Amino acid sequence: SPYWARSDGFLSSMAVIFSVTAALITTIGKHTDRKSHEAVTGWVFLLSTSLSVLLLSHTPHGLDEIQRLMSSSIIGATLGEMVLFFVIGSLSWVMLVFIRRPLVLFIMDPEMARVLGVRTSFWSGLVCAWLGLTLGLSIRCAGMLYAFACLVLPALISQKVCREVRQMFLVAPLTCLGVGVPGFILANHLDFPPGQLVVALLCGALVIAWIKERFTDRFKP
Repeated sequence: SPYWARSDGFLSSMAVIFSVTAALITTIGKHTDRKSHEAVTGWVFLLSTSLSVLLLSHTPHGLDEIQRLMSSSIIGATLGEMVLFFVIGSLSWVMLVFIRRPLVLFIMDPEMARVLGVRTSFWSGLVCAWLGLTLGLSIRCAGMLYAFACLVLPALISQKVCREVRQMFLVAPLTCLGVGVPGFILANHLDFPPGQLVVALLCGALVIAWIKERFTDRFKP
């Protein structure tokens, strides 16, 4: 294959394009049938996972690269990638500051948002495209395990401990940082893979939040 096809820029661009495309495909049926939306999401995940293995099964080191992306490897992150994620994170916070009200309404009650004139199709496409962009770059840099865990687990933890949705916008990223930074330090001290250790700590934090919620509900007057 030509050199440009093996360059990091080309591979990152392809990861982003396919990730955004997959995210947009999952919007099919989202506003009509929840089960249909979940089925499409599962279909996209299973198809992309199986095809990635089939396409690279006969290429040198292809399966090794897939195995690396399926797990996690953050040690090789470059300064350019850190700057890129800082820019993406800053843009995400800026957008949340200016569009948080229609976004919260869209997330909480899409039907009410549609009645009030919010363009739910546009918001759905925007959210999915932005998630596809960030996930494509994150998986390329840190692997699927760590990227998926940081996407799901902090949100689930904040859901257990927050009373309002707007609080989750602050608690979720702070939870990720509060667990991730000590996790990296501990992994370096114990010589463990940092991504896997942070994911395990996030899972433990979710169990604690779940127990706290059950304990609080049981003794609530």
